[in-house]
Amino acid sequence: EMRDLFKAEDTKGGYLAPEEFETTLLRELGKVSVMRQLATVVHSSTDRRIPMVVDRPEFSYIAEKGTYGKTGMSFDVQHMASFKAGGIILVSEELLQDAYFNLETEIRSQFVEAQSELEEASFINGDGVEKPRGILLDAQKGADATASGLTADNLIDLFYGLKRGYRQRGTFLMHDTSIKAIRKMKRTG
Repeated sequence: EMRDLFKAEDTKGGYLAPEEFETTLLRELGKVSVMRQLATVVHSSTDRRIPMVVDRPEFSYIAEKGTYGKTGMSFDVQHMASFKAGGIILVSEELLQDAYFNLETEIRSQFVEAQSELEEASFINGDGVEKPRGILLDAQKGADATASGLTADNLIDLFYGLKRGYRQRGTFLMHDTSIKAIRKMKRTG
């Protein structure tokens, strides 16, 4: 969830960043952040409530002239909280005056990198206290293997352990050591 980079009215010196700069930051953050590329990003300064299906209806075949069985479904609401994140990048007046390189580009790059690292750490491992709840808090265990014990069969079991509907658009998220182990796998036989 993103908040505006503006804190007060222009007349009170409220601009922290020009609007174009803010737009550029958000665009570049979307290119750098893996989680932003995988997720649906919603810009809102308020909490959101999203309805979720808890119990799905169940259908069955019916004999000729048979009666339809009754089924139902139930919903719950997932509460998506808003969180504020960021910081102030301090730059000396001398650097602003004497910079022989494009300082705006460097500040933007450093901002995007720092914000991306913060977001990705919390979206994976966040505890939900003043930050997002990470996906690993509620994740169900799919396959158990260390990078040294990882096999192609583990990956196949993990993929087919998902319900069919999730396989088509599913994405593997893994630590670099796991990716390295997979890339080193050799075909035998």
